[in-house]
Amino acid sequence: MSHIKLIEPEREYSIEGLQIMAKLMGAIMVKSKTWQWYGQWVGDTPLPKELILSDLNEVDYEISFPDATYSIGVKLKNNKIHLLYDFWRGGYGLETALGGSNCGKLKQHYNMAEALLTAKKQRRRLKEVESPHKFGRRIIIEMA
Repeated sequence: MSHIKLIEPEREYSIEGLQIMAKLMGAIMVKSKTWQWYGQWVGDTPLPKELILSDLNEVDYEISFPDATYSIGVKLKNNKIHLLYDFWRGGYGLETALGGSNCGKLKQHYNMAEALLTAKKQRRRLKEVESPHKFGRRIIIEMA
């Protein structure tokens, strides 16, 4: 069944930020007209108000995660970037990769991507180090 959700519809996303976020999360973002979801709208839940039915059939990019069957569709519409996914049964592993139904992990990694882009624009030096506290990698922005 199809149950479509937009991830933070009020947020201003950038393609470059999403590409960095995907890399940080171990996901793959590709230019694509298709995305993995149920494949047809069955109408048992409301469609997000920002979308019309035909928006589900074609996207501009797809973000896929190694352990998830469904993916995120990235739709460019009215000069805005929308992230959509089918949340039926947790997106068959997708919500786990995103940090739950509120997509907390995705939001955190997108915030990191925005910080990295800002640092890059300001010509700050970036250094990646292993964290001693089981947190994986850390990226340090040197303030010069």
